[in-house]
Amino acid sequence: MSKTWVIGAVMSAAAVTTALVGTVVEVGNALAAAPITAAPAVPRATAKVTASSTTKSTKARTTAPAALSLAATTKLATAAAAIITPALVDILAGTAAAPAAGTGIVLTPTGEVLTNYHVISGASRISATDIGTGRTYVATVVGYDAAQDIAVLQLVGATGLPTARLGTAATVGQSVFAVGNAGGRGGAPAWASGSVTDVDRSVTATNEHNKAAEPLTGMLQTTTPIVPGYSGGALVNTAGEVVCVDTCGSFSAPDKPAAAAFAIPIARAMNIANAITSR
Repeated sequence: MSKTWVIGAVMSAAAVTTALVGTVVEVGNALAAAPITAAPAVPRATAKVTASSTTKSTKARTTAPAALSLAATTKLATAAAAIITPALVDILAGTAAAPAAGTGIVLTPTGEVLTNYHVISGASRISATDIGTGRTYVATVVGYDAAQDIAVLQLVGATGLPTARLGTAATVGQSVFAVGNAGGRGGAPAWASGSVTDVDRSVTATNEHNKAAEPLTGMLQTTTPIVPGYSGGALVNTAGEVVCVDTCGSFSAPDKPAAAAFAIPIARAMNIANAITSR
């Protein structure tokens, strides 16, 4: 089995071992070499993920569509990103000594935000800048499910925020676009285009020190070349509807974007979020 760089770990034969991409500090200086332009090109060739998932897909597969041209892909991605962008927030979390950044999805006009738990885990203070309005808010944690890597935040004093349009389950071969706070740079989000390659994957996510192992199931796998900062952000379809929450990726090298990306289906994420907010 070939080795694949996954933040200090080697691919497991039992499950795909991946690296959390939610916080800038997790890959340290490697971010300087990561492509974080506002409109990344279509995915480059990267190392193939060869490890099998522990949960095999039972969903019907679709035939992959013919590859789109770069111009067509860019047009679709730009349009989809424009729809979801006003409903995203740039999250700044962590501590003064170890700041971290990620992305969130606005669920309500009054500032309920969906994100990954690992984006805000251990944070002493959280703030979020709403892309749609440009305002920055103090964020409080409504609740979280650490095992499912989902958290809900509340932007204090928020009103009238643009909200995300939620889609249905994505299928193999479908074109999708990751939109988020690439590199933790803030401002207008970046997008990364790709397609769905598998569903119902089981992965184990770790940080760059091969610690904080986090088993995740039922994940969607895509070819979107995400980088740190995308975590908690939106994976959208061509209509700009959120189909998944970007969560982690498998990296062939520390200075490369993900060779494979993994995301939590939005229906499951919303079931968890609704359970959190109804407590």
